[in-house]
Amino acid sequence: MAGQYHSISLELRNQVNLEFEAFIQSHIQQRRSLAIETTLRSGITFDQIVAAKEQGFKVTMLYIGTEDQS
Repeated sequence: MAGQYHSISLELRNQVNLEFEAFIQSHIQQRRSLAIETTLRSGITFDQIVAAKEQGFKVTMLYIGTEDQS
């Protein structure tokens, strides 16, 4: 199925998550602009928002909800 993550190993997903977190953290620390897309599945997104705001970033969050999740 297109767009499915089920065939991606947990090990690989965990590695990608670590790399993505490091990418965001490095941009915050270096005060480099960035944009991300997330499903808001975990609280780390909000921790990153707080960290960015503490570093002087202007944070804009757009939330899009749909009735149909398919």
